[in-house]
Amino acid sequence: MEKNYRMRDSYEEKIEGYWYLPGISEPECNEKDKILIDQIQLKGINRVKISNVEGNVDDYLAGLISELFYVQAGTKILMDYERYEDFCGFAKRLKELDAADKVHDDVIYLKRLFYKGIYSLEQISRYEDRQLLAVFSTKLGEEISDIISFYFRSDVFNWLKIRERNRRYPDRILDIDLSEVWLGYIGRVVRAVYNLMFVNSYELNREDTIKSDDLVNPREIISRRSDIKRLIDIWTVVFCVELDAEWSDISRSKAWSDKIVVKNIDAVDLALGMAQINCIMGFADSSKLHNNSADVTKKRLRTLKLILSNCDKFFEENFFGKKAKRCYGQMLIDNDENQYYFSLSGSIKAEAKEDYYYKLAEKILNESSYIMERRNVNYVAVRSTESMRFYYGYGPGEFLEYSQVVKIKGVEEAQKNNKNFLSRSFSCCERKLLQIVDEPKKETNTNSIHIFVKYSPCEICKRALRAHTAQGDCVEISSLRKYYKKRINTVKKLEHILMRGNE
Repeated sequence: MEKNYRMRDSYEEKIEGYWYLPGISEPECNEKDKILIDQIQLKGINRVKISNVEGNVDDYLAGLISELFYVQAGTKILMDYERYEDFCGFAKRLKELDAADKVHDDVIYLKRLFYKGIYSLEQISRYEDRQLLAVFSTKLGEEISDIISFYFRSDVFNWLKIRERNRRYPDRILDIDLSEVWLGYIGRVVRAVYNLMFVNSYELNREDTIKSDDLVNPREIISRRSDIKRLIDIWTVVFCVELDAEWSDISRSKAWSDKIVVKNIDAVDLALGMAQINCIMGFADSSKLHNNSADVTKKRLRTLKLILSNCDKFFEENFFGKKAKRCYGQMLIDNDENQYYFSLSGSIKAEAKEDYYYKLAEKILNESSYIMERRNVNYVAVRSTESMRFYYGYGPGEFLEYSQVVKIKGVEEAQKNNKNFLSRSFSCCERKLLQIVDEPKKETNTNSIHIFVKYSPCEICKRALRAHTAQGDCVEISSLRKYYKKRINTVKKLEHILMRGNE
């Protein structure tokens, strides 16, 4: 850990979250069409840790997981359409794919939010004594105490237990007033967790430490650490209740103990994991998302998303109001149908640090044949190189390679002011994939190059495609969604520098 974390080294059982992905074959199901689960042991399913090496939620990985299987499924739909020429079926399947993707997005957003809260609170519970007391010396400390006291009020807790016992029945059989109180309570919990997430982000980046000559009361420190752990349990109970998570235990004795109820965290992880597996299966077979169990799950996900997004504007804007466009693209050359090339969005400099994601994607793609239904296909990663091209025009020769661009005087000056100046100009999947076609002595069937992406290509990539067509290649690009990409200021500035150099 960095020294400015200023945390105690010892802490309890490590909390881990996972993304759940199909394995080599379709996951086994029981008679109720649920994934076979023996508590935490899953059959035919790959698990990928949700956190990075720093112990925080890995947002890049979340974006990759979101895009990879969608493009896989879209590729299969497009290839089937070309094979059978069924336009009506094609449009319907794309619509069903988008519907599954929206549910999958809900799962990813909720799991990111859940573990961001868990990890932030867990880090705060390990603050040094004076740092911890400083957090509780504000009104936030009073609010946390009130939230904990409220949870252990007999009427609210008993209402939750009744709801849990009657989980298959509508809420109208319960006390409507207490139901509204519960919704209001969720709002308080969410705002408190968000405020602590903000505090944690601020504290971890402070250069100074809190100094005080006051003696620290050991009992108060123990009490405050227990309060944070109980807030973790209450935050988890909100998800357990609203997701109707099996294997959860919201008994008062569990929440009142000094240990985090990891069993409930695992129950939420599994509830969202089962939903994720069903979504990915639904990418290939929409019937997986059209049965009673799936319909109930979709409703719960949608309801919890609505509740959480209405609690605080921050969550609405950062988790639900927008989606990061993390791009994944793959390419097929017809004279080599047993090999697919794939690439991830990101700059050349970033890829040196993000090699892990390429290796992970390669492993997932080569191990999972569930969506593509082809077991003899090899997926090869295509990373950025010094020969990646930036097209300033539509002609075959109207481009400069990265190695040339970095040596231009105007670019060197721009990079001194902004070290990421070239990042967005050399980050696109499409032009990374075209490096395979551009390789000297590379023999390809120039009438049969297919690129599959989720979003429409940017202006620079459109120029690259037009240039290849002009030189005799037929590069077909299939974008599953129309999405207008705004021109990035640094890209426009690079174009200006290049045009000025050609005057």
